[in-house]
Amino acid sequence: TTWGNLMRDSVYAGMPDYPERFASGQENGTHWVPAESDVSIRPGWYYHEYEDHKVRTLPQLLEIYYKSIGQNSSLLINFPVDRRGLIHEKDVEQVMKLADKIREDFAVDLAKTAKVSASNERGKGFEAVNVADEDKESYWATEDGVIESSIVLALTEPTLINRFVAQEYIPLGQRIKSFTLEVETENGWEEIYQGTTVGIKRILRCDDILAKQVRFTITDAKASPMISNIGIFYAPKLVTEPELIRSKSGEVTLQVPEKGVGIYYTIDGSEPNENSNKYENPIAVSEPTTLKAMAFDSQSGKKSEVLVRNLDIPKAKWKVVNQDENAKKVIDEDSQTYWTSGQNEVVIDLGESIVLNGFTYWPPQNRFMSGVISKYVFEGSTDGKSWKTLTSGEFSNIKNNPIEQVVRFAPYQVHFIKLKSLSTTDNQPAAFAEIGVLTK
Repeated sequence: TTWGNLMRDSVYAGMPDYPERFASGQENGTHWVPAESDVSIRPGWYYHEYEDHKVRTLPQLLEIYYKSIGQNSSLLINFPVDRRGLIHEKDVEQVMKLADKIREDFAVDLAKTAKVSASNERGKGFEAVNVADEDKESYWATEDGVIESSIVLALTEPTLINRFVAQEYIPLGQRIKSFTLEVETENGWEEIYQGTTVGIKRILRCDDILAKQVRFTITDAKASPMISNIGIFYAPKLVTEPELIRSKSGEVTLQVPEKGVGIYYTIDGSEPNENSNKYENPIAVSEPTTLKAMAFDSQSGKKSEVLVRNLDIPKAKWKVVNQDENAKKVIDEDSQTYWTSGQNEVVIDLGESIVLNGFTYWPPQNRFMSGVISKYVFEGSTDGKSWKTLTSGEFSNIKNNPIEQVVRFAPYQVHFIKLKSLSTTDNQPAAFAEIGVLTK
């Protein structure tokens, strides 16, 4: 529910409970104050080089679009200016992807060729066909006092649809309080959505449906409803590089944002294609493996970029040697969690004797990234008592590029490992998001 009206005298700047009480507007508001969705393309409002890898992804931006523009709100995206006085190229790349995808989703309006009829019309100049005439100043309206009413769009032939757009004629006010959306398939009429407000624009997303007709029914309104535009679309699937999630046991899950998009993968180093292994269930990875995966939409023929992930041994037997319950976040296979060590080090029992060739360190990925290790010592032990330094050094430019750090060294057999911080980028206690090992 999003009303464009607001009772001006009931709110004030800095009102602590405004988001909960008034962000969705007020049905009987005294002033026109339409919703505004403000979001930054990065975690913060100002540019920081260390956030270059945290620019919002296309799936994230697309979800923001549908939940703002698609729910009777304007959308303001903040683009922090970098030290050159420019919008960073990574920010530009992502917003251009968003623009391209929006154009693709709404490229062909099936309503334009549909036969339009309504349960009630005010008369000449306010006919139902006005909702599909591309004229913002024309609209369909019912007679005075007629609230509950329907408009039906009969498609030229059974057609796949998954987007529906409705827009009220806002110069005469926001009126609709509730509505339903139905489609006629080979099995008859089926209700697919119940909604509340419409306003300047309401975009509904649904699973692919082979529809003959679409019926939009207004069930309640403040006055006779007025609809300036209705659109029906089929948005192609969003095809993006799969996301990989791994559990401590080594089980790998692959996922993509859209239903119906297939995922194909290889574990032999070859490039994946639509004839490779199709992902259907989690993949058990118990030894060093290079996994490559891609998404493929058989309907459009689109392929995603290839995800490449070098996976090492699972952490099922690992334990952090520390009484702090939060210390286990260091080995939970989630780089978005982290643990801060009062001793500026972490000790891990690998559960067995292993020959190591290196280690990995993920710095914390929280907003201000306190405790990022800059200089370190990495040690190994067979008994957890006597330690040998396997390598030491500095994570170059980690302050501005806080991604996974990979360090290799001469092979050495250990049962315990210790990563010790000699200094951090902000002189605060060392923080660890994830520790891994290299055995190949």
